Amino acid sequence: MRKIAYFMHIDWGWIKQRPHFLAEELQRYYNLNLFYIKNFKNKGLTQNKGFNPSFVIYKFPFSSRFKIIHLLEIVFNYFKNKRLYSSEYDTLWITSPLILQFVNLDKVPKSTKVIYDCMDDMLAFPQSSKTSKYMGDLEEKLINRSDFVFVSSKTLGEKLNKRGVIKNLYVVNNGIGIIETQLLKQFKPSKEYFNIFYFGTIAGWFDFEILLKILNSQSDVIFTLVGPCETAMPFHPRLKFLGPVNHSDLFNCVQNADAFIMPFKVNELVLSVDPVKVYEYLFFNKPCIIVKYPETIKFEKYVYLYSSYDELHQIILDLIINPVNKTAEKEITDFLQQNTWKKRAETIVRIMEEKV
Repeated sequence: MRKIAYFMHIDWGWIKQRPHFLAEELQRYYNLNLFYIKNFKNKGLTQNKGFNPSFVIYKFPFSSRFKIIHLLEIVFNYFKNKRLYSSEYDTLWITSPLILQFVNLDKVPKSTKVIYDCMDDMLAFPQSSKTSKYMGDLEEKLINRSDFVFVSSKTLGEKLNKRGVIKNLYVVNNGIGIIETQLLKQFKPSKEYFNIFYFGTIAGWFDFEILLKILNSQSDVIFTLVGPCETAMPFHPRLKFLGPVNHSDLFNCVQNADAFIMPFKVNELVLSVDPVKVYEYLFFNKPCIIVKYPETIKFEKYVYLYSSYDELHQIILDLIINPVNKTAEKEITDFLQQNTWKKRAETIVRIMEEKV
């Protein structure tokens, strides 16, 4: 059985994302040791079940600013990372160029196949020009050493192709976890407000401005946000923030939702995102309101897309009167069953067995 060192840049206790789901699925096929980076600055972590990480790599506070702290960080993690420089693993799976801060690819045996699974455009995050160049250098090194590359979206694949990935580049979209034969039964509580939910990370790409504009024009609307927050949260009495919850607890948490929303600013970073949350929103069998850009057009049959405040406002007004899904439950179920993380893993395994 192939042995994989699966190295993810996200804390295992962070809100579940692509690296978490793929690790859980790939362990069904391979002997997989999970390495993940724990950042002491992260707060509001959850208890993600389904996998026992093998090795925790610690990110020290201020290690990027002070050389002495960075050296201590290297020494502290040395014996865990040393395993990667032996012939113990057939494959090294890397989820971000950030991991090269901890792993020296020059020491990884030539016989070890390196896979870069790219879920975000790391160069498009808000950062200084110095940091952007540093990230670009790390990604270039990773691309040059990778035997092949998976990307989460077509747009991201086009960007990496321009950055030097000429061959063995595969688009494997995001997906959804366990899907039953039917969607969750709709639950429509009787209440004064129309409650629109968002769950996921809240950061600089989150369009608070458009939400506040809706709240100021619609006194019968509430927005409820669930997930870790990495940016300043504006105050409004009908903007509710619940913080992060365990992924398994989302089912109970969203029972009071009348609809879901993905209110992102369409910037360079977001343009490359294949949003996991849209797949998950659909499973809850309630109307979904999603900002429109090339990677969300494939959901157009199943969700309400908007490109402006006026379009968003009209969608909400219509749903308050008639809160229904855009298409039939069976069509949504069929779509989701073809887009599970299990299906994504099957695709990856097929490629790996052919290419690695």
